[in-house]
Parts: sequence; structure tokens; C-alpha cells
Amino acid sequence: MIVVKRYLCVLTVLLAFTVCKARNSKDIVIGRYRTYLINSKKERSTDIKTVISGLDQNGKWKDINYADANPAAWEPERHLDRVRSLCLVYVNPGSEYFEQEDIKKVIDLSLDHWFRNRYQNKNWWHNEIGVPQYMRDIIYLMYGRLRKDQLENSLEVLNQARVKGEGANLTWSADLKLHYSLLIEDWKTVEECRSLLINEIKITNLDGVQPDFSYHQHGPRLQIYHYGSSFLNTNVRLAWEFRSTALAFPIEKINILNKFVLEGWQWMSRGTNTVPGTLDRAVSRKNTLHEADIRHLTEMLIELSPAHKDVFTQISNSQNIGKNAVEGYRYFPTSDFSVYHTDEFSFFLKTLSVRTLTSESINQENIKGRLLNSGDSYLIKDGNEYFNLMPCWDWNKLPGITNFNGEGVFQKKSFTGNVSNGKSGLAAMDYSITELDKNVTAHKVWVSHKGLVVCLIAGLRAQNISDSLFTVLDQSRWRGNVTVNRPDNVLKPGKNSLKDVKWLHHAGFAYIPLSPLSITVKLGKVSGSWKSINNAGPAEQIVEDVFLSQIDHAKSNESQSLGYVLASCQTPESASRLADKPSWRVISNTPSSQVLTFEDGAIFGAFFNKDTVEIDKQLLSVSMPCLINIMPDGIFISDPLHKGGTITVVYNNKKYQSFLPSDGRSIRLGK
Repeated sequence: MIVVKRYLCVLTVLLAFTVCKARNSKDIVIGRYRTYLINSKKERSTDIKTVISGLDQNGKWKDINYADANPAAWEPERHLDRVRSLCLVYVNPGSEYFEQEDIKKVIDLSLDHWFRNRYQNKNWWHNEIGVPQYMRDIIYLMYGRLRKDQLENSLEVLNQARVKGEGANLTWSADLKLHYSLLIEDWKTVEECRSLLINEIKITNLDGVQPDFSYHQHGPRLQIYHYGSSFLNTNVRLAWEFRSTALAFPIEKINILNKFVLEGWQWMSRGTNTVPGTLDRAVSRKNTLHEADIRHLTEMLIELSPAHKDVFTQISNSQNIGKNAVEGYRYFPTSDFSVYHTDEFSFFLKTLSVRTLTSESINQENIKGRLLNSGDSYLIKDGNEYFNLMPCWDWNKLPGITNFNGEGVFQKKSFTGNVSNGKSGLAAMDYSITELDKNVTAHKVWVSHKGLVVCLIAGLRAQNISDSLFTVLDQSRWRGNVTVNRPDNVLKPGKNSLKDVKWLHHAGFAYIPLSPLSITVKLGKVSGSWKSINNAGPAEQIVEDVFLSQIDHAKSNESQSLGYVLASCQTPESASRLADKPSWRVISNTPSSQVLTFEDGAIFGAFFNKDTVEIDKQLLSVSMPCLINIMPDGIFISDPLHKGGTITVVYNNKKYQSFLPSDGRSIRLGK
């Protein structure tokens, strides 16, 4: 009996100690989350004055359509966004509105209005995630300042969250349920949600962080700066909130978040600027091409991992100046995405294969994006090239794609891949766009080396195309003179149909055909609206100056082969010199192989079949389809079909044999 009593006594003490630690964690987390909110959202005085003056006596804002049913950007959520803004300035000691009674009255009036009406949307996300997120913020900001009935009502709204899904959806919902359970001191649910959150920070082939540190959501679809942004922001913030408490994240999970930033995130942007292929449907939302900005996370990342202070500081500094902390070439085989960073510019390419998905269009978003992810490519120096240009785009002429006028859709093929030594690289794609009996097919290759991007098109065939067949060089913001063939030959606004083009220069970039080609350049103002590409966007027309250049192909079923070079050239004179003295040489550009060399001895090749080519009296033979890069420091090779298997390569009278991995990664022969 004495032993039992002692055991019960010890158990009681341990339980009391655990509860004490948990309650202490609650106070710490509430304080940290409030600090996070105050530091991450600054309100201007004029904004708050406008918010206050626009509220009527019933607690409604006159400019909000409370009957709106849009499944994407839902207007009633703006009500809670404004309540949160009011709470932020009310609890911030540095605000001129700090603890002002007039502000508190507006908060009470608008908050009580929501409680009376409990607006709902047919899209579950708003009811179970969007609205509860706003309410969580309001509760944590106003904790200890709400009336009893307000706290009870706000907890009910927060409890609309339902833990489900995977990837970002699970992270959102578990985050909400954890914060709710913390407030009501339901420690069992707190621990369950913490476990779910921790378990979702993993490397997976499903939705979430991929083995190559890209990010998928809604299947094998790259969405790193959309859902991936929410995943990263939420988990870094949670890890920071819980650090040094009973809820702290394990170090191995922190390490995955770090690698996600270092190996994935920072590569898919230039500074804070990114491209449509990293966003998927979210590119139809205003300002999303700046979603790569993580400067607000830098201090939290450093506190979580002091050993990485220098590299996170470097990323933040590089985003301040619009450049990258990394240079070189990176391919993401899980996502069919390539990037080439130099000091002067960045080149981004989103390809497609049977292993990845086309761009999605749901909730009336991304209405015109049927060809996104289909070989579209982008050149960025300062980030203004494409920023918020999407409403004024011709979506049938995305930068880099080969297409015809119509409503064609991309036909996914197996042969899509990349080979790289980390500094340079080659991307290849079996290309096909179809609409009814119309069809365009080709083999396309993009080689990035020594500050150049060489694009090869082989076996281009068009079936039943009668009006137009083209490859888009670029469709970007028109900034400054466009010069052709001679430094003094400046194009005029309007449509310019050009013959025998040797080079084209615009905004610090040169576009150089491998042989003179017919090119059409359109320069001028184009109008459009965000609503035309996203039903939740504003309907008012905006006007942008657009530079649209395209190669005009012969409308023939006969096979055509051609190519062009993209390069950073500050002046038309430098573009002319580069065109006159090319550092590249095409060895083969056929449906079977596309091979080129550079003056430094680098060789890049895409072999669609078993084949042999001659390079400077040396034979290069491969025993199966592959991508190959021969450099002074070694031979790199990959399998674009993702089948794997043993390959034999013969070059310079030497025979190499190796087993190719089935995940599309590059390996070095002989290693």
C-alpha cells in the first residue's frame, strides 16, 4: 500500500510538472505568435483611417460585397482581414492607435457582425482554413482583451478547421487545430497536431517536398511558390514559435526545411523574382511573380539554425539587390524544371512529360493557361520583364513555345530530361501540340553554357496548319529600343515583319538565329484585365507596353530544323559582335540527335535513339536514348525516359559503360 501511494504521488507530481510545462508553452507561443504578427504586417495610418471611416453602424464595410460567392478570392474574407488590421494596430505599442478606445469600438462592432452572420463559401477552403486563419490571428492578438462572449464565438469560428489532406493543406489545418487546442488547453489534441505537422515535414513522392527539393501539390505539379510557400512559411513560423519549449520541432525536421530553402527555393528565382512555371495557376493572381521573397523568414531561420547564419544572410542580401546567392545550373527531375543563373541574368525553363501534370485551372483561376509548363522559358535580369504582365499577354504565344493559332493542347511524351555538371546543362523535350486534326511536333533542346542559351529545334513538322506556325522568342515588357541587324536599325512601334534576321536586341538581351530567319516583332500597347485570366481579379482594363518576337516557320509538313541563341548583351554592338563570332557550333540537329560544341571544348548532345555522330574526326556513339555532356572534367549522362539501364558510350576511342538511374539524375561516367 505504501509503494502504491508513493507511485501515485510521483505520478501526480510528474503530471503536474507536464501540465505546468504545457501551460508555460501556451503563454510563450501566444506571446511569440503575437510578436510575429506585429512584426510581419505593418499598417499605414491612412489605411486605418480609411478602414474606420468605411464601417457602417451595423458593423459592415460599404465597399465589401457580402453576397459574393466567388470560390477563389471571396469578398467577405476582406471583412476579417480588416478586423485583423485593426487588432494589429490596437495591440502594437509602437502604433499611434495603441489601446485607443475608438479603435476597440470598431473592432467590437465589426467582429460582432461576423459572429451574427457567420458567412460561408461553397469552397470548403475558405470555411475550414481561410476564415479560421483570420480568426486565429484575431484571438492571439486580442488574447485577454476580448469579452467572454467574443472569445467563445471566435473559438467556435476557429474550430471550423478540420484536419485533413496532405502537403500544404494538412499543414494549414493542423496548424489551426493546434492553436485552437492550445487556447482551450486540450493537450492531447495539441500533441496529435504537432505530430501531424512534424510528420508532414518529409521528403515524399506525393504532395509535399520532393526528393529534388522542389514542391508538388495536387499531384506531380510544381507549385513551390504557391502551396510550397504556405508550407515553408507556416512550418518555419511554427518551428520558431515552439523553439525551446515542450513543443519544439526535432532537429532533423528543421534540417529538411533548411535544405528546402537551400537546394530548392533559392534556385527557382532570381532575387525575389520568379516565373509562371513555379506558381502554376497562381500566376493568374496579381503580384505573385514576387512570391519568392523570404526576407521575412531570415531572422527566424537563423534563430532556428545559427550555424547557417551566413548563408541565410547571403540569401536575404541577394534578394535585397535582385540577384541570386547561387550561380550555375540546376535541374529538378521530379518537376521537369531547369534554371541557369549567371551574374548578369537567369534563364528558366518549364518542360512537361508523362511524369508531370499540365497547369491546372480550377476555381475560375488560370483561365487561359492551357499551355503553361509546355516548354515556356523566361529571361530575367531585374524582374520587371514579366511582372504583372499576364493580363496583357497573348496566351497562345508564351515565351519559348512553338505553336500555331488555335486552341491546341500539349501532348505529353516520355522523352523529357536534362543533363548537367552543376555549372552548365542541357534540357530536351519531345514536343507535340494538337487541336483536332492540327498537329505540330518537334524535338527541342536548350543548352546553357558560358552565359549563353542555345535553343535547337529539329524535325519540326506541321500537319493541317494553314495560317501561322511560330516559335516565340519572347513576350515581355517593352523597355527601350529594339534593334535588328545594325546598331542604327531601330524598329518602330507596331507590327514589324522582318526577313533575313541575323540578330535582334532588346532590353539587354540578344536573340540570334543560327542562320538568318524570318521574324515578326510586335511593339506597342496592349490592354487586358486580371478578370480575363482569373474570375476573382479586377475587371478594369490595364495597359502595358509589350515586346513580342517570334520566328515565323514555313507552314509545311516537310521536316524543318533550326535554332537560335539567347544571350545577355548590354548593347546592340555587343549583340552584333556575338552573332559575327559565335562560340558555338552545331554538329547535328536531326530528329535522331541534337549535338553542339563550344570553343572551350564542351559538348552537349540529346540522342533520341541509338546513334553515332562525328565531332572533329572523333566518333561519339551511344547505345540507347540519352542526354550527354562532355566536359574537360568528365562525361555526364542521364536517361530522359526515366527507365534506367546499362548504357555504352564510345568517345575518343574510349569505351564507357554505366548503369543509368531511372529518376533522370545526371551521373558521371567512370564514377
